[in-house]
Amino acid sequence: MQVIIDERVDKNIERYFLELGYEVNKVKKHEGIYNEISSHTDIFAVKIEDTVISSSNAFSNNVSGKYNWIFGDNVGKVYPDTAKYNVCIVDKNAIHNFKITDKVVLQ
Repeated sequence: MQVIIDERVDKNIERYFLELGYEVNKVKKHEGIYNEISSHTDIFAVKIEDTVISSSNAFSNNVSGKYNWIFGDNVGKVYPDTAKYNVCIVDKNAIHNFKITDKVVLQ
């Protein structure tokens, strides 16, 4: 099992996931992006079936786990460049402004 979390997560929550047997991948904080979203998982990665597509500069550790990992463009500092991976997946449908979606997600 695997979880992708904000690196600023409370250590007790991280320990809880580890005790449950999850592999923990942390999204690192990015300077220049406003603090409230500077390491939010949904800004830097989207999971589509067995694949995680993420910004190439997203993680503070080497990613691992059962998912296929594909890396796209870096997330920028302001909207719309902060929303490339902020895609809502419902079944086989995606909800997003496709004009700003990372090209790797669109494939």
